[in-house]
Amino acid sequence: MTGAVHAAEITQTRYIEFGTIPALNGTCSMDRQGTLSGICFGTGELARFRITGEPRQQVQVSVAQGRSTGTGVLFEPQITGSVTRLNKRGRANVLVMGRLTLNQPSVGQHDLSFVVNVFFE
Repeated sequence: MTGAVHAAEITQTRYIEFGTIPALNGTCSMDRQGTLSGICFGTGELARFRITGEPRQQVQVSVAQGRSTGTGVLFEPQITGSVTRLNKRGRANVLVMGRLTLNQPSVGQHDLSFVVNVFFE
């Protein structure tokens, strides 16, 4: 008996958004509902990644800090939970939130760097 093999893949479907962040020293945190606290204000949005693979496949998901941007902004990513099994369609969503630490940040838009690791078992 042969079966179809699905390619394992991860795709970012939404970018993280921390609202308005003043150019001050301090922290800004986002919880799993997108609620912001600390020195930032406005509407927060969690990043979303879609994982696809074999139906009901076991996976382990983690996030890690990426490279420093050298702009006085450090991002400490967190996920809303560790996905352990894809659904019957072979899909799962992972939401990324976290905390920004600002230390003499430069004014303007900043790219946040982080790594999403998915281990397919």
